[in-house]
Amino acid sequence: MPHDDAPQTPAPTPLSEALVDYFRPMLEERAGPDAQPSLRRLLVTLAVRVWNDAVLAARGLSGAAPSLQEDLDKLSDRTAEALRAVAQDLADRKRLYFADDLRLVGRWELTADKGRLAFRCAPLLPPPAADASPRAPEAGAADAT
Repeated sequence: MPHDDAPQTPAPTPLSEALVDYFRPMLEERAGPDAQPSLRRLLVTLAVRVWNDAVLAARGLSGAAPSLQEDLDKLSDRTAEALRAVAQDLADRKRLYFADDLRLVGRWELTADKGRLAFRCAPLLPPPAADASPRAPEAGAADAT
């Protein structure tokens, strides 16, 4: 039985909350409150992709998925240029404020209810090198507005 004065390990921030903290400034700046849901979804998709790419790179698994650069090269020059700028801002933010969070984002959803956005996701634990089967240990939701 633990003692009352035993040090407590703080629970990690749910991944959904960490992601909202990560992408909220970009979403507010680029989409605004009256943005179309499709624009918000595109920006959150980009944010999740940049986050996962950073985690894979940090874990030495960069080649595990097609690169964002390859996908952006398929778009028109103007669109690709704009998305590259957003992706670079997101990559910088991940490196500066969330570098130690190496959880992969699995399934996610962005919903709106009465003008408020909510982001839910299930993280995937990066598999050990010998085991290529990711697991989803938790699910959570966070207010994205």
